[in-house]
Amino acid sequence: TSKTFTEQFLEARMVSTPLVVVRTHDPFATTKAIAAAFGTKKEGLPFLSWDAINGLKGLTDAGANAVIDMLKPSGTSEAETVDLSVALGVLSQATENVIAFVHNPHLVWDADKKVIQGIMNLRDDYKANGNMAVFIVGVGDDLPSEIGQDVLVLEVPLPTRDQLAAIVKNMYAYAGEEKKFSACKKGPSQEVIERAVDAGIG
Repeated sequence: TSKTFTEQFLEARMVSTPLVVVRTHDPFATTKAIAAAFGTKKEGLPFLSWDAINGLKGLTDAGANAVIDMLKPSGTSEAETVDLSVALGVLSQATENVIAFVHNPHLVWDADKKVIQGIMNLRDDYKANGNMAVFIVGVGDDLPSEIGQDVLVLEVPLPTRDQLAAIVKNMYAYAGEEKKFSACKKGPSQEVIERAVDAGIG
């Protein structure tokens, strides 16, 4: 059987793959799925994220501490890390086991070539120290040719009909806990499931 996306990701992590590009339709669901795949180990790992509004932020306590430690050598402020080239310079100070999710880098790397250099600079140290930079892009987004040979590309598949059906059932179960939606307790009919799944597939 073919491996799931999270199984592929965990395998990449086990062999210290330093740079990963993830193509996905749903970036936030994807990062949650990756974090969940680590189970109880998640809270002890330095997970962090970058986006153009928040800059570098810890997603766990260990991640927040890692950001503080990485800022110190350059004296960079957290606010300055909204600039991705600055954030990549900070990320280069990671010690070990950091997993950094970088959201929508494709919106920046065409305009700021320092971003491409910053990504390339991470590769060797990240490989040596078990760190991982995960670049979250859209399904149709292209990669710069300069980093094409240096990154592992993983694609998150769209949910299957069975997975969509399970989502519909879970939504009804969740809604049924509210008094005003008590009619949902009995769950959706087969017709409703099929119509919702058809709509989800488009």
